[in-house]
Amino acid sequence: MNSMITIPRQSDVIFLYWKKNPLQPHSPKRIFKFTIIGEVKPCTHQIFNGAKLKPALKCLLDNGFKIQFEQSTGVNGYIVLERN
Repeated sequence: MNSMITIPRQSDVIFLYWKKNPLQPHSPKRIFKFTIIGEVKPCTHQIFNGAKLKPALKCLLDNGFKIQFEQSTGVNGYIVLERN
């Protein structure tokens, strides 16, 4: 009998901290800092300091990430996403 042991894949996690200009109410939310544990492919090119949050978040959600936690003051906030 050939039994194969597989090691479960670790979840991918990303922490996004964003800010927006409080003096311009319609300014976009932008990624200010981020931490990646694992991978964020195929969204790697959209995750960088200064990137607009909305398209980066859409890419992550479209590629299997789910929001685990988020908090916002309206001017800044953070989002934690995970993909199994």
